Amino acid sequence: MPGSNTPTTIGAGCTIDYQSDAAVLALILAELESIDLHAANISTDTGNIETHVGNIDSDTGTIKNDIALIKADVDDIRIAVQGVAGRTPELTRVTANGTIAVGAYSISFANVGTADAGVGGDNDGTPVVAGTVLKAGETVTFTAPGKDTLDAMDYQASATGELLIAVVKA
Repeated sequence: MPGSNTPTTIGAGCTIDYQSDAAVLALILAELESIDLHAANISTDTGNIETHVGNIDSDTGTIKNDIALIKADVDDIRIAVQGVAGRTPELTRVTANGTIAVGAYSISFANVGTADAGVGGDNDGTPVVAGTVLKAGETVTFTAPGKDTLDAMDYQASATGELLIAVVKA
């Protein structure tokens, strides 16, 4: 009967059990408490996920830093092996005495004139002392090892000759 708390049989094997208001409220309360428990677990899980995401972000930053350090190491190795690090070549044709300043990685002299030229001497920045004679058509190259540089080097050229000088410096 509708409105009563007595079980009523409807059809074959189907039973409706009416419960008191207190019992229904107790069931609703139990379901709400279960939902609260699941919500608390979801909140805890979300916090754990956020912690893991933070760790991943931190690890990603560390990996990016490590990659940058590795790239720098590779560049250093490349420079050590190839001996190149922002070096600039200069080519000069001279017909007078002069000095190549300290700090060049490589110096090449080619006597392309008809008169003798000189390379070296006392290398004091005043190229009046004759160095080694460089005859017409001869070339010579001086290269510092690795990342080292050469000391200053004097050269002697005459107005009737031409000395072609290639200098590689930073």
